[in-house]
Amino acid sequence: MWDAQLDNSVTCAEHMQLIQERWVYADRHPMTADCTMPGALWVYVNDKCYVPQTDLAAYERVITEAVHDMAEQAGIPLHLLDR
Repeated sequence: MWDAQLDNSVTCAEHMQLIQERWVYADRHPMTADCTMPGALWVYVNDKCYVPQTDLAAYERVITEAVHDMAEQAGIPLHLLDR
C-alpha cells in the first residue's frame, strides 16, 4: 500500500529490498491474482489482497481461510475449530 487511498504496486525482489531500506509500507506478500484487480481490498487478518465477492459463499471462504490462518499462526490445531 503506497498511500492513504490504499493504492498498491508490485515489484521484484531486488526493488523490494530497496523499498524496505528507504520507505515505510503497510505490508507485503507474494503477488496473487487479486492484488492489482480493480476493487481489491487488503485483508489485514491474513496479510493479503482479495477482490470482494457478491455471494455469501465467497465471503464465507474468505472468513474461513482467515480464521484458519490465524489458528495456524497461533499453533491451534484446526480440528478444534470445527466444534
